[in-house]
Amino acid sequence: MKALSPLLIIVLSLLTFSCQNGKHSEPSLLDRIAQLKALGDSAPQEALKQLGTLEPLAQKGDAYERQKFLLLQARLRDKAYMMPYSADTMLAVVSYFEQEGSKRDKAEAYYYLASNFRDLEDYPQAIKNFLKAMDVAEGDKECDVKLLNCIYSQLSYLYRVQLNPVGAKEIAKKSLALVQSQGTADPTDYMDVGTSCFYNGDTLEGMEYAEKAMEKIAHDRSATKYADVVAELLMFYAEKGDKDRTMRCVKMLDGVPVAQRPSNYLSGMANYYELFGPLDSAVVMYEYLCEHHKTPSMRSYSARHLMHYYRKVGNYERSSFYAQAYQNAQNEIWEKRQMENSAKANGEWVYKKNDAEIQATKNRLRTIVYWIAGGTAAIVLTVGGIYFSYRRRKEKELQSKEEEIEALRQILARHTEGMTEMQQPATRGNGKTPGPRIQEWEHAHKVQILLDRMLEERHSEADRVVVEKFRKAAQHKRYQVAEADWLPFMACIDRMYPEFRNDIKQALPHAKPGILRVCYLLKAGFTNPEIVHITEESRQTISNRSKKIREKMGEHLHIPSEKEKEGK
Repeated sequence: MKALSPLLIIVLSLLTFSCQNGKHSEPSLLDRIAQLKALGDSAPQEALKQLGTLEPLAQKGDAYERQKFLLLQARLRDKAYMMPYSADTMLAVVSYFEQEGSKRDKAEAYYYLASNFRDLEDYPQAIKNFLKAMDVAEGDKECDVKLLNCIYSQLSYLYRVQLNPVGAKEIAKKSLALVQSQGTADPTDYMDVGTSCFYNGDTLEGMEYAEKAMEKIAHDRSATKYADVVAELLMFYAEKGDKDRTMRCVKMLDGVPVAQRPSNYLSGMANYYELFGPLDSAVVMYEYLCEHHKTPSMRSYSARHLMHYYRKVGNYERSSFYAQAYQNAQNEIWEKRQMENSAKANGEWVYKKNDAEIQATKNRLRTIVYWIAGGTAAIVLTVGGIYFSYRRRKEKELQSKEEEIEALRQILARHTEGMTEMQQPATRGNGKTPGPRIQEWEHAHKVQILLDRMLEERHSEADRVVVEKFRKAAQHKRYQVAEADWLPFMACIDRMYPEFRNDIKQALPHAKPGILRVCYLLKAGFTNPEIVHITEESRQTISNRSKKIREKMGEHLHIPSEKEKEGK
């Protein structure tokens, strides 16, 4: 057993070492993302291809790993010049890193969201997010100088697109100073300043920085890497008529593989051929650009050159055609500019660094708040005054209605005192028609029952007011019932006689509004002449309706007496 102990120790040591070695041989997803990020600086297509193999791992990883995967994917697509379809993915990434990421993550997320908007030609949103990225990156003590320089470069370009040459020149010089302090200035940094100077009208200064860019490319033999800078230099030198420097740029571009030639290569070569020949080649290139280039500025630039060329050679028909193309491109540029300015006015990110401007904004907001508060107080006071005035008026009206109801009760009381006279024979003549005093008493008794029940069952004052309106309309033609009073009146009768509505449905299932109203008036105890006053219909019409209703409903129109009610 003792002899086996050293052997066991050796085996266990080998197993432990192999496990640790295996654990370290498989880098984590974040390590692989960092490796591909470095590879993407020189070979974005290859890095993007390898990144695709990591997608299943990213889907299984945590939220931070998934967002880092999407951020690197956006970075590699941007470096590979792949146009985005929308900015939705990067908006979600930015939303996550605003809450969970480091400053560097946040700055990078803002940068590639802005790049998406730039490629989608939503320049106000692009500028807004580049400015956000700049604020975060400048506030980072260990900021990524390379990223900050890219931010400055993009802002300089967008300011030129937005016709802000002063801002473009200022930010380009800021960018150049940053990389020069780090010893990492490249031709693009010099060319950004030179281009901004040209746009600002500073030709001599622009040529100075352009020459520095040219010297840097020639010294480093990096024409392929900075082919877009060489093509831009070609355009500038050709327009200035500098044949030696123009030829130098052409020779540099000849050494660039066709597949790696930049998008501004054709425009630069067209300028060169126009000035130094052959002219036919320039025309062919300008026509191609005028027809196929995606930006209206390049289409306008090409159409203007073709318009002048054809007018010079006497082909006025083609000159007119390209004059119209030039005008269309210009219109498109200005329409887009108006749209961008509108979007900018509606929601562009505004940076206010000046204390006086911030204070002025606060003062304006404070004034607005005071106006809102004062206006709200005035509205509350006005509404309160209207409410109390209305309430006081309603109290007076209700008091008046109570006095009228009390007067009605006194009248009914006098009718009740004459009940002894009702002991006389109930008929006269042929024994069928009640005498006039009996009719008067019966009607008064019915109205008495209606009002008493309303008082006993504590109906609302509104119900009492409605019944009183109908009583007045029944007695006097000068009182009229409004259309809006019918529903409350019928609802009042329904509450007093809950089964009455079902009785109507059974007896008169298809009753029209006119018939229905007469039903409710009969149930309330009103006579035919009174119903004529209330409805303002003809006597014959009311007589026919009343007869039909009495035939169909019969006893359902009966108003039970107090004894009948107690019997139930």
